[in-house]
Amino acid sequence: MSDKNFKAFLEGIDPKGNENLIKTIIKGYEHLVEAGAGFDKEAEIDSENASIEPDNVSGDKSEISEDNQKINPNQALIDGLNGDLAREYAAAIQYIQHAAMMTGAQYMKITEEMLVHADEEIEHAKQISDRINYLGGVPTVEVVPMKTSSDSAEMIVQDKEFEEEAIRRYKERIKQAKELGDVGTKKILMEILSDEEEHRNDLMVALGQ
Repeated sequence: MSDKNFKAFLEGIDPKGNENLIKTIIKGYEHLVEAGAGFDKEAEIDSENASIEPDNVSGDKSEISEDNQKINPNQALIDGLNGDLAREYAAAIQYIQHAAMMTGAQYMKITEEMLVHADEEIEHAKQISDRINYLGGVPTVEVVPMKTSSDSAEMIVQDKEFEEEAIRRYKERIKQAKELGDVGTKKILMEILSDEEEHRNDLMVALGQ
């Protein structure tokens, strides 16, 4: 397809109700440009709600993100939720590994709690994935780095720090959902936040705090 025909094709799409289609076209265009498919990188393709400059498709990702934001007003929330999702995956793995590695009778109760926490983190991941999809995004499969230690008390500290970061992030996400008027997402996040605060409190008790 020539640049001229491609431009006419994209401009002919009604952006109302076709946000996901437009995003798919943008991503496909990016791959074609990167593959050297012969598109004119100087062309500019404008639609009612987005301006797409092919010379930036494989370049500055921040400008691509801005285009996505115009197409999907939930994009910033989706990006934040994907960051939370990557941490939920990691939290579940970290809890399972710590519960297996901890030694000492004094830690028996908290290791049992850690396995409960791990199950709840997986449930959070399911809820967040569903919500990202509902908002028009794609759930990530990335996992943030995890921490471990040969010292049982240090592992509890690591888990508490993970939970404190989760609490901070979910408070931010709740604020985003509220600003968007997204009551459903806000409700889900508040329930998850309550779980994370309970996890942190369990860990604080185990540390004698």
